Amino acid sequence: KNMDSKTEEQINKASGRLIMESGMEGFSLEKLSKQPEIIGFDLYALIRKKEEAFEKLLFALERELKELINGISSSQNSPADEFEKLFKQLHRLFKQKPYYLTVIFDKDLRQLYSGADNIISRIKSMAEKYLTGLIDRGKAQKVFTLKTETKVLVEIILGSFQALMNNMQLADNMVRDLKKNQSVTD
Repeated sequence: KNMDSKTEEQINKASGRLIMESGMEGFSLEKLSKQPEIIGFDLYALIRKKEEAFEKLLFALERELKELINGISSSQNSPADEFEKLFKQLHRLFKQKPYYLTVIFDKDLRQLYSGADNIISRIKSMAEKYLTGLIDRGKAQKVFTLKTETKVLVEIILGSFQALMNNMQLADNMVRDLKKNQSVTD
């Protein structure tokens, strides 16, 4: 049951926005079908249950991260530049599509969609593999002069990245709440 990538993107965008508005728990195909991107589609012909919407989002994220990593690693930059580029591009990606973060870090996702663990651990090991290679290269070239074991560094980076992204989300949520309160008082 293949759909073209434009349709897929529309559905992901609508799903993402709906997740951010009503949370994973409040997500339903009925609500999804009322999103502006979806109007005019026969949604139920494309998606039969809400797990499929979550799956599509995770697959899309995996695809985008793969492209991002491949793009950076093929650019043959110095490890330090590559590192910086990685975080800049990740930040940009998550700013454009903040719902990816909501999906990955949502504590209810695993109960709501059992396949999530599989995809998320694939994404994690892709990130780990890439970072490990990058750090080892940097150490070999004496760009990174850290005594810490690469494995430990990778864990720290991924951990602080999650914290950073969660904070980014907190900040965004605060801004959103402030805007909401403002429109009420205006």
